[in-house]
Amino acid sequence: MVIDLVLCSLSLPVAASTRIVGGIWWFFTLIIISSYTANLAAFLTVERMITPIGAKHEVVVVVVVVVVVVVVAAVVSVIEHLRLT
Repeated sequence: MVIDLVLCSLSLPVAASTRIVGGIWWFFTLIIISSYTANLAAFLTVERMITPIGAKHEVVVVVVVVVVVVVVAAVVSVIEHLRLT
């Protein structure tokens, strides 16, 4: 009895266009939820690769790379600034 009242009070789309839009919405929702679930499962099952720094020269290499990146970024910024003026 209560279920009949609930089902009768629902207003389902009658026109074909609203049914298509509703179907597309539910398909989009299904894809988003499936992607989230897959990414969560992959994140929780894959171990992270940790590469500890073993020697002092590895630290120097990392610092040199960081310094080179910063210097190149500064040079590019100056070149772009000169090009704009």
